[in-house]
Amino acid sequence: VKILFPRQANSVFAELPEAVIRGMWDRGWMFYTFIGQGGCRFMCSWDTTEQDVRDFVNDVKSLLAGGK
Repeated sequence: VKILFPRQANSVFAELPEAVIRGMWDRGWMFYTFIGQGGCRFMCSWDTTEQDVRDFVNDVKSLLAGGK
């Protein structure tokens, strides 16, 4: 995972492998991928919890480790 730009307010821009992007979508996570090859924009809403963020990070870690 590569952070593409400095964090701004409620958004994070990162580069992920295509297999991880597809896996995250398959797990129901929603985010945009309009920032070049593998570039993703992640946004938090007013009701995003710390647990939501932990779950997201754990899913990314699982997919990077070869999970499905």
